Formats: sequence, structure tokens, C-alpha cells
Amino acid sequence: MRILCHIFCVLLVSSILYSNDLAIDNFVVPQKTWKDVYSTNLEIKTKIHRLFQSKKYKDCIELIRFYLDDRDGQASHRDLFYKRAYSYFQLKKYDKSLFYFDELLKSYPDFRDGWYNRGSLLEAMSRANEALSSYDKAIEINSGTWWIHYDRAVLLIKMKKDLMAMIALKKVLALRENNAWAHFELGNITYRQKKYVNALKYYLKAKSINSKIAGLNTRINYCKKRIIQD
Repeated sequence: MRILCHIFCVLLVSSILYSNDLAIDNFVVPQKTWKDVYSTNLEIKTKIHRLFQSKKYKDCIELIRFYLDDRDGQASHRDLFYKRAYSYFQLKKYDKSLFYFDELLKSYPDFRDGWYNRGSLLEAMSRANEALSSYDKAIEINSGTWWIHYDRAVLLIKMKKDLMAMIALKKVLALRENNAWAHFELGNITYRQKKYVNALKYYLKAKSINSKIAGLNTRINYCKKRIIQD
């Protein structure tokens, strides 16, 4: 009888220990939320912004994910959505960046910087026509930003659409008269057209603003030589 009682006690203790082991194995440690680490919205958004400004794009993406995974009403976070899309762009993860820019612009179709950077991304992906459409959309939202007109003009030059590029560059100069690069690119277009008098005028204006543009003096001397010959 004692032996049976002993065996029963051993089995009972073993059963209890086994059950406890299962409970420990199945226990799931709660995942930390952003509130466990940061005390306020402002604190975590400030940290994200600092990472973004420091060009620590991978860390920026991870912190945005950490924050958004624990949030409701995500559609209110335009700035975070933009930083995520732009960070993927800078990391050269172009497909992901485009996905997130498209998601951003579905919620915020009037966000100029979203369209502009989407255009820059598509240009980097060698999708020129789509890039041009994005630049056009950015200009439609705000036509007074000179650098968007300039980047659009440079794209048009790459696409060999010189007439359209000239119109865009003159728009740049209407907004920012002393833009040396706009004068220089206008000089290059008229140079290719063999209109050396016009090209020289643009080149000299560019030099008066910024004399350090590579190749500028060579183009000026060549134009002078051709004008004399003609």
C-alpha cells in the first residue's frame, strides 16, 4: 500500500511540474508599445525627425513602424508617411518608396512635396514620362516653387524636349532671376541649336553669377570663336 501511495505521489508531482512547464512555454511576453518607451507623441515624433534630419533613414523607418503599429487613425500622420517614403527612396529601395508615395498621395492628393519627390523617384527609376507627370502635378498645386520647374526642365532636356525645357527654364528665371544654372542650361540648349550669339549671352550671364560652373569658360570661348568666323 505504501508503495502504491509513493508511486501516486511521484506521478502527481510530475504532472504538476509538467503542467507548469507547458504554461511557461506558452506564455507570451507582451510586446512593447511606443508608450512604454516614449512619454508623449511629441517626444517620439521629435526622435523620428532627428533621425530623418541626420539621414539615418533605416533607423527612421524602424521607429516610424514601431510608432504606427500601435496607433489608430493612421491617416492623420502625413509627415510620418512622407518621411517613410522618402527614407526608402534614399536607401534606393525604389519599389517600396513608390508604394509608400502612392499610399501617401491617396490620402493627401494636394501634397506638393509628395508629388515632387515622387517625380524625383520615378526619374531615378528611368520612368521619365511618369516623372514628368508627377512634376506637373506638383506645379499644378503650387506653381511658385522655382526648383520644381528647374528639375522638370532638366528632365525635359534628358528627354530631348528642348523647346519645352526652355519654357520651363524661363519660368525658373521669372521666379529666381539670378539662377546661374538656369542661364547655363539655356546656353546649352541654344548652343546645341548653333545659335551662338544667344548661347554666349546666357553663358556670360551664368558666369557673372557663378564663375565656377565646370566647362563654362570653354563654351564661352567656343561661342566667341564661332561668332567671329560667321
